[in-house]
Amino acid sequence: METMARATDEATAARPARDPEVAALIERLRQTTCKDVTEAQGMPPGVYTSRLFHEAEQAAIFGKDWLCLGRIDDVPNPGDYLVSDIGALSVITLRGRDGLIRGFANVCLHRMARLLEGQGNCGGRIVCPYHAWAYRDDGRLAGAMHMERTSGFDIKALRLRELRTETWGGFIFATLNPAIAPIAERLKPIEPTVARFRMDLYGKVLDLDLVTDANWKLIHENFMETYHLFQVHRTSLGTQEPIGAATGFDASDAYSIQRTVKYDDSPRGHAHPANTALDGEWRRTTVVLCVFPALLLILCPDHLWYFLTHPVSTGQTRIRFGLSYAPEVLADSGRQKLAAEWKPYYENLNAEDKAIVESVQRAASSPLAQAGPLSFLERYTVDLARYLLTRFEQS
Repeated sequence: METMARATDEATAARPARDPEVAALIERLRQTTCKDVTEAQGMPPGVYTSRLFHEAEQAAIFGKDWLCLGRIDDVPNPGDYLVSDIGALSVITLRGRDGLIRGFANVCLHRMARLLEGQGNCGGRIVCPYHAWAYRDDGRLAGAMHMERTSGFDIKALRLRELRTETWGGFIFATLNPAIAPIAERLKPIEPTVARFRMDLYGKVLDLDLVTDANWKLIHENFMETYHLFQVHRTSLGTQEPIGAATGFDASDAYSIQRTVKYDDSPRGHAHPANTALDGEWRRTTVVLCVFPALLLILCPDHLWYFLTHPVSTGQTRIRFGLSYAPEVLADSGRQKLAAEWKPYYENLNAEDKAIVESVQRAASSPLAQAGPLSFLERYTVDLARYLLTRFEQS
């Protein structure tokens, strides 16, 4: 928190945003970032509803930071691909025949057609659906029919734009920014906490593609605070852990993290008897983590579930939900059984969250809306405001 606060203070003198509406909202963000959560107000409604603020975020944040695109086991085999759409940015995550995972711009070099959609296997070659230009799995152009009369055309000189792509904890990250530090370096301070779970070994059992009519930041705030559990999730998640028991708070311009401990009789969230990596209280400890700006993660000794928040517009966010289990749980129960058992639970949980954040989005658009004082349980809102301010002041 202190590191992030210092960065915010040092950024105050930096070049402000050019648009007056965005500049005014950034100035109001400072009122949140300069105070402890017990004294702070929430962020102004305009950060969730302003089209200009959303466009500024796309440039200052999503165009420059590490974006989480999925799990390694989303593309387990050569030729497997996954398309992620984040605002105007569309990225292909592709595993090559050499085993490497790469990120490419989902734009043909000819007439700018989208190359792939959704998820699948391209057989090691991407073929444009418009004029059949074909690309190898390392991005090189392999074939372009009827180009022999085009002066200066050199097939060997053309390749898809490649994004820096790295992995951490079993997750895939990509960025357009050539200068940003590696993702592992940015997350190094939390490695001692997260590494003990060995989440890179967790295996996927369930995916859900969701669209929520709310700003991505509302989804983040809701995910990262426990204040709403007793009300919104009173018959589901709210029965599994005590309110206000979170500890281990830390934040930087790369992450926000906290820990909670499940009740002894919670139906899940405890280490499997075969788990020998965790001991003591860690066997029922849950890590709640945001890797700014696109990964929200609940990491437990027996399972993890996550949101990838990919903004579509000011008031709409595409969410890729994933549920994975520790290897000892998979060996004991099997993927199909776990998926069948827990899919209804998470569909209900996500529906509960969807309804409340969409309600907030509608209310925030009212000219009567105003931010109120925060509870000590809403520390993440201050972390998020500081992250936003830091990114805008660096742009």
